[in-house]
Amino acid sequence: MSDRPHNLGIGVFGLSTGLMSLLDSIGVHYEECDTQKFDAPSNSVYIVHRALSSKEQNWLHSQQEKAHTLAVLFTLESGVHPKSTSVQKKYCASVHSPHLMAGPLAHLSVIDCNSNVSFYGGKQDLDGICYVERQKIESIEQSIYLGIPLEASVSKFSYTRKFFPSPTGHKPNEIVSRTHKGHLQHLLRYALEQLFYSIDLPFLSKWNFPTSQPIITLRIDSDFGTEKSLHAIYELANTYSAILTTFLHVKAHEDWLEWFTQWPKHEHSLHGYDHAHIRSSYPLYQDVENGYQAMVQAGMTPKGYAAPYGIWSEQLSKALDAYPFSYSSEFTHGYDSLPYWIPDSLASKPALSSKRLQIPVHPICTGSLHRYRAVEKDFHAYFKHYMDVQYGMQQPIMLYHHPLQPGLSSIKFIMEYAQELDLQWLSYHEWATFWLQRASERNEVYYDKKKKRLISKDTPNMLYELKQDNRDFAIIHPNDWDPQNMLPTHTLSFQTKKSGTMADKEYLQNCFSNKWQLWKESFIQHRNRIRL
Repeated sequence: MSDRPHNLGIGVFGLSTGLMSLLDSIGVHYEECDTQKFDAPSNSVYIVHRALSSKEQNWLHSQQEKAHTLAVLFTLESGVHPKSTSVQKKYCASVHSPHLMAGPLAHLSVIDCNSNVSFYGGKQDLDGICYVERQKIESIEQSIYLGIPLEASVSKFSYTRKFFPSPTGHKPNEIVSRTHKGHLQHLLRYALEQLFYSIDLPFLSKWNFPTSQPIITLRIDSDFGTEKSLHAIYELANTYSAILTTFLHVKAHEDWLEWFTQWPKHEHSLHGYDHAHIRSSYPLYQDVENGYQAMVQAGMTPKGYAAPYGIWSEQLSKALDAYPFSYSSEFTHGYDSLPYWIPDSLASKPALSSKRLQIPVHPICTGSLHRYRAVEKDFHAYFKHYMDVQYGMQQPIMLYHHPLQPGLSSIKFIMEYAQELDLQWLSYHEWATFWLQRASERNEVYYDKKKKRLISKDTPNMLYELKQDNRDFAIIHPNDWDPQNMLPTHTLSFQTKKSGTMADKEYLQNCFSNKWQLWKESFIQHRNRIRL
């Protein structure tokens, strides 16, 4: 065993904006490999995300001598496939692994990809698209091959209507991003974790929240809402110390817009002047401008934006660039995942603070359920199940509601249950501000195997998460480190994550059946959509 501490960061060949977006959301430390630098950091784990030259291949294998252990993740973009097994290439909408549903990898039992994938080893489940090479290859002790194209899946924008699993037997659906970025975040993190564990190293990442408790947000899209309907929600929120982020349909409230300023505890952002789907660039900009200026004149400066009907577009993104919005939230771009930066913005804007964060939301609301004859008790059951799954996995709980839709008692239930779980309420702006701080901290941390301690190059300011297996994790607070930035791991308290999924085996069997129902719903919603 080497006495040299092991770098817990990740070396990357082919650091693209899509991969950066995923790694930043996961919260790992990474560096692009520069084989020309004499003092290039020596890592134990690498990602190969493009084809390597023979010189780079030799350099990579030489790192085993420096780090004394070496594990590599080959993405589909690397062009490298395992030599010891078969490869099947095909289009796949969703990868299902029903055998995982009852175990610690339940969150990986469904992976929506909607892309051309490579399955390895004759399997068409998680083991087939995240293939672990069991035998040592030259100096590489452990290799994993990902069969899903990360770059295209993250960077390419398209959306479709999908069914969502429900414990009540109803089949809510919504138009959402064709690729499930939350599933990709889970998959990439899982692959990286397995590499670290395989060479007897812990997995370290930045914690997802400002405190040890998971967060909850409640977004209110004010669509045509009345003063009475909105007042009831604000009163509920104040009763339960909840924090709302209300996206204002400005035209609907223009005569009483200042009414919202009496609720200063809550955030008010922009949902557009008109509640309409606008395709053309100038009318889009004009709509944002009209709504933004009206809110400013009423005493509210919006910090973010959420598009009507959840529809993101490149034209919208360019229109929003003219405003100091720290985030936007459109579920046709991303849903049910950690926040992320859209890859195009990573390429075009040099400073992290100038980028606009995409904040995903869970796209099913009471209206989605009510359309399929769900009633209040069904709403409660659905949202409790969702909250239990997210809380068990230590993932953010991101819900939304419309004031004129049924289900006010469900909002009360959500607030009561959040209180019972001791969740931390954040506004979207607070969540975006924390996420920027989290991404800004870049810190090299090493692990001394012999003394079983962490060694940080700089003083950590954020909370970190340490994992040594698929179940248990420990939260590291800034004051846990000693004055020399060292931390013996035996001093940490480990707890167990409860992996879960909203899906069940019936959902897996039927999620692509009854497509006529999706087509019908899409036709109705498209017909009813207001356009300018």
